[in-house]
Amino acid sequence: MRAAILLTPGSVVSLVAAVHDLLLHCMTHHIKEAAEVDLLYGVSARDCALLQDRFSFIRQYDVANAPRPDWLFVPALMVDGSWEPCRQGRLASWLRDEAANGTRIVGVGTGAFLLAEAGLFPGGKAVTHSRYAALFQRNFPALQVVAEPGWVEEGAVICSGDLPWQELVLAEIARRWGDAAARDVAETYALQWNHLLHHPDGSGGIDASMAQARSWLAEHYAEDNLISRCIEHLGLCRRTFNRRFKQETGMTPKEYVHRLRVQASQSLLASTRRSIEDIGGHVGYTDMGAFYRLFRRHTGVSPGQFRRGHTALP
Repeated sequence: MRAAILLTPGSVVSLVAAVHDLLLHCMTHHIKEAAEVDLLYGVSARDCALLQDRFSFIRQYDVANAPRPDWLFVPALMVDGSWEPCRQGRLASWLRDEAANGTRIVGVGTGAFLLAEAGLFPGGKAVTHSRYAALFQRNFPALQVVAEPGWVEEGAVICSGDLPWQELVLAEIARRWGDAAARDVAETYALQWNHLLHHPDGSGGIDASMAQARSWLAEHYAEDNLISRCIEHLGLCRRTFNRRFKQETGMTPKEYVHRLRVQASQSLLASTRRSIEDIGGHVGYTDMGAFYRLFRRHTGVSPGQFRRGHTALP
């Protein structure tokens, strides 16, 4: 099993690092015998030294000498109005060749720009993050950007739009290593896995509105009057929203927001020297008592105890 992650100057570093950790965990704990020397690596279409500082945690190859992967992850990209697909010709050509040779290609969000440049939406339907749908359409007018069911799958290629990337990656882990491995990863890294892509019983299906809701909440989690604004953004009545959200996530919208805020605070506690009060306010809590109670409820420890046990700072 060879798994690769596509690297470009615009690849979102935090997403690359997160997927790298999840895959490395699977390869360490769920592969009985390593048949290849290079199990997990990055692939780029430019001098690897130029990307080494940003992606120093993963071994890198140029497309000219990269081992052929069995599984390839295309992360979201930082794109703007100046996006020019023609600059990605060498990388797109390599992607096209890999797909033709049977590599499973998994893209998320704005990673669809690269998949489209490689011609990997032959059916004419594509998906990307809704914020960038208009830009995508301008660059690839022959493709129809769809909102439902939240992903497009053609042959060995699958790409998601507003569907949280964790859902797609966990579904792929389950496909490759089994449901037990995916559950283990979800529990180890405190990820919510709702089987939105491929249910174990084969029923499948996704509520596209709720996928959009979760994406919107993840983007605005620290803001005020959050749930009411999300409901207004979707154009649903509150009762319908609450029912469908609980069906999809197993949590109420309020519980989901608290989870997002606590996860964000955990990252800040471990990686910065900001005060606990400052972090609590940054993630959306004006009442520090409430922040401390919710943090302990979700993690089992106080913010201070968590920082002492997880900080990576010298």
